[in-house]
Amino acid sequence: MFHADRRRFEEKLKKPWLVSQMGQRLTVWLGGLLALLLLLSLIPFVTAVTLPRTDLPQLDTGNVTYCEINTCDLQNSLGLKIRDISVSENEFEATISIELVNEKRWDGEREAWMQFRTKTGVLIEMAKGEMILNDKTATLELSFTGSIAELNDLQWFLGL
Repeated sequence: MFHADRRRFEEKLKKPWLVSQMGQRLTVWLGGLLALLLLLSLIPFVTAVTLPRTDLPQLDTGNVTYCEINTCDLQNSLGLKIRDISVSENEFEATISIELVNEKRWDGEREAWMQFRTKTGVLIEMAKGEMILNDKTATLELSFTGSIAELNDLQWFLGL
């Protein structure tokens, strides 16, 4: 009796289901279904990671707060840090380039305003520039109609 059961069991194993045509079809279908499910699971990941980076908060022109550029807390408001400030001059204007560290990995453009004041607080000029943020660069460029020597004597206030 024991040998008869063993013989039947061995006959069933002579052609395993994976080697059979039906088993191979089933394996291909299961593999395709698994690949499709894995691809579909990426959709919530992409929407959770990349879409919030494109929702860069824009400047509210009716409620702009200014802070001195040396003490401005860009970290808490936008997740940015000032890395470097460079000024170049041509015959008409001085161009201010502010290089930023984009810690929140924003992607997009945002308007920014700048006030140039004397040490006594008298407003000399206002400037408007575009803050361009992406994974590789984060810069803010503004123009000032005076010279670099005039800029050195002024306080700079960034409007956020």
